[in-house]
Amino acid sequence: GLDSAISLSLMQVLKTYAQLYNKTVVTTIHQPSSQIFYMFDDLLLLSDGEVRPHHIIVINTLFMTLTGGLFR
Repeated sequence: GLDSAISLSLMQVLKTYAQLYNKTVVTTIHQPSSQIFYMFDDLLLLSDGEVRPHHIIVINTLFMTLTGGLFR
């Protein structure tokens, strides 16, 4: 895996590329740092092989903020 500094750098490059060339970038990221998480323009959350509603992410973000917990 990539360390946090390289991960952040790579995401910054991908975001710049997507904006400059009007492209969509699709990634799979396990436990992103908060810096990377807030770089996302949109999110498709999967759990047990199924798509979860977007409002779930608000609950998970609140949980992470309050407890320092991980996505579940």
